Amino acid sequence: MIYNKTGVKLMTICPGATETAIYNTAGTSILTFPWMFSYGDQLCETFKTQNYAENIEILYGFLCLKHIHGRSRPEAVGKAVAKIITDGDNGSVWIASEDQIIPVTFQPNKFLAKM
Repeated sequence: MIYNKTGVKLMTICPGATETAIYNTAGTSILTFPWMFSYGDQLCETFKTQNYAENIEILYGFLCLKHIHGRSRPEAVGKAVAKIITDGDNGSVWIASEDQIIPVTFQPNKFLAKM
């Protein structure tokens, strides 16, 4: 509707883990926010009390971003943004991960179809 009047597209890109300065130092603090350590500790304690002790290291590693696979280079995310702007359809959603871009498809929405 707005695109037809203005020619301006609205698109979304969801980059995955990207090798940046923040990402490279994330292992020293939970999700890069030091105040989240207490939440991580509470979560780990909850797992211990529910006999999930074998998963504590995996959980803690995840919270510290140590086990994220599928990292992208910043250059690849930049190229993905340029390609999406050039070739993407209005309203499209994309995931940029592992140096690839993947379009997200949605099922038809009855509510939006009425608009």
